[in-house]
Amino acid sequence: DGVGEGGGDKGVIVRPGNGLELTEALEEVLGVLVERDCSQMPPQALCNAAWAAAKVEVGPGIALQTLDAVLDQAAASPSRCRDWYPQDLSNLLWACGTLRHSRVGLLPAVAAQAAKLGLEAFSSQALANSLWGVARLSSTLDQSEGGFGGEGTCAEKLCADVVEEVARRELVGFRSQEVANLLWAVTVIQGSVSPSLSAALATWLSSNTLRQPQELSIGVWAIAQAGESGAAALHSLLAEAADRVVRSPSGAQDFSPQAVANLVWGL
Repeated sequence: DGVGEGGGDKGVIVRPGNGLELTEALEEVLGVLVERDCSQMPPQALCNAAWAAAKVEVGPGIALQTLDAVLDQAAASPSRCRDWYPQDLSNLLWACGTLRHSRVGLLPAVAAQAAKLGLEAFSSQALANSLWGVARLSSTLDQSEGGFGGEGTCAEKLCADVVEEVARRELVGFRSQEVANLLWAVTVIQGSVSPSLSAALATWLSSNTLRQPQELSIGVWAIAQAGESGAAALHSLLAEAADRVVRSPSGAQDFSPQAVANLVWGL
């Protein structure tokens, strides 16, 4: 992919101080959930369960069983997707992407509901997490059983719609990690960042910065592939990277080998 994926290999994992006890308790709760009839559970509860299974590192078996229970309900009653809200869709796609597990037919259902709700109803986090989940799946599961396969066109259409909405907002209110994840996802799905998103990024960078070394390197890797339209944003990102290496007591050691490779590739 050219980059250590947006949000890290598994996204941001929550590990509270008593994480082991909480993880064991969550595994027990999720174990009960997958053994019962989930047909009467509201979409929010189902998607929250999938999100929790992916967010806190429960055992891979119970995590996938939980996600399968949610996907089973979505497949058994597609009409119920009409009751899903932006956060529900975002949580489900993020969980699918984190666990790299989905079902054929899910993406069209989610895209249809997103279009019905209107992407303007999605928060910046919901937009970034949704597209990150789609990109992570489409980059690894296209050739696998249960992957998107022929649904790639649907992923590209959803990506184009998200880019249009993000550019319309000019990235106002977007956090550093959300911007980095969007850039990575758009590049994975579309091959490059569009001129409209490049322009929005350049404006965003005039008063913001990609805070973490990984985020900065992702930004450089993605925007460098935008060609001439990304030149202004790329210049800002490379200047920021160089400044950090000079200012930081640890120099380039804050950047992982993959991050350094991304920066050099951008040059």
